[in-house]
Amino acid sequence: MIKSPLQIQKNVLFALFIREIKTRFGEYKLGYFWAVVEPLTQVLFFVFIWSILGRTSFNGVHSSVFLVTSVVPWFCFANCISRSNSAIEANRVLFVYKNVQPTDTVFNRVCLEFLIHLVVYVIMLLGLLLFGFDVSINDPFMHLLAWMVLFAYSLGFGFLTCLFSTTFKSASSIVGVIKRVLYFSSGVFFPLSSLPTQVQNFIKWNPLLQLIEFLRASYFESFSIDNEFILYTSFISLIILFYGFYLFRRYQLALKRM
Repeated sequence: MIKSPLQIQKNVLFALFIREIKTRFGEYKLGYFWAVVEPLTQVLFFVFIWSILGRTSFNGVHSSVFLVTSVVPWFCFANCISRSNSAIEANRVLFVYKNVQPTDTVFNRVCLEFLIHLVVYVIMLLGLLLFGFDVSINDPFMHLLAWMVLFAYSLGFGFLTCLFSTTFKSASSIVGVIKRVLYFSSGVFFPLSSLPTQVQNFIKWNPLLQLIEFLRASYFESFSIDNEFILYTSFISLIILFYGFYLFRRYQLALKRM
C-alpha cells in the first residue's frame, strides 16, 4: 500500500516526537518532575521576596496566582528557544532519510516543550486550587487565543534561533544574552501598570511583554489590555513565524550539510 505524502509526514512527525520525549526525559528518572519544579521554585522565590516586602497581591490577585500565569509561559518560550538551538545538531544523523527535514526537528521540539508547559500550567493551577486560591479564568476563549499566539511566537523564534545558532556558532551566546534581557523586560514578575509612565511608553512595544499582559488580561478580570496591543502582538507573532519559517526552509539544505 502506497502512503500519501500527508501520511508519511504524520509518521515522520510522530516518530520524531517520540524520539524527542526519550531525548528530553529518557536519561533522567526525575525528568518529568523537574519540569514542574523549575518554574515552581521561581514562583515560590518571588512570592517569598514579595511577602518580605509586604506585597502579596496585584490588582486584587494573589501574587502566587499572578506569577504562575507569567512564569510558566516565560519558561515555555525560553525552553522552546533553548531546545530549538540544538535541533539540527541533535538530529543530524536522521537527515540521511529523505523524509526527515530540519523543519520537522524544530517543529517537534517546540511542540513538545509547549505541551510540557501546558501540562505544568494546569498542574500548578490545580495545586493552587487545592490550597484554596481562586484560579477561575475570566475569558477562556481569549486565554486560549493568547496561548496560541505564544505558540506562534515561540515557533517563529525557534526557527530563527536554530538557523542562526547552526550557521554562526557564537550565536548561542548572543541568544542567551537576549533571553536574559527579555526576562527582565517582559513583565514576568511585574505588571506593566506598576511601572512609571515614561518607562511604560518605551517598554510596552516589547511583543513578549504584551503577550504576557494578554495572558493576564484574559485570565484576571482586574487586568486589562488595549485591543490595539492584542492585534499588535498577534501580528508580530505571525510575522516572526512566517519569516522564520521562510528563512529556515530557504536554507535548510545548507543546514543539512553544515
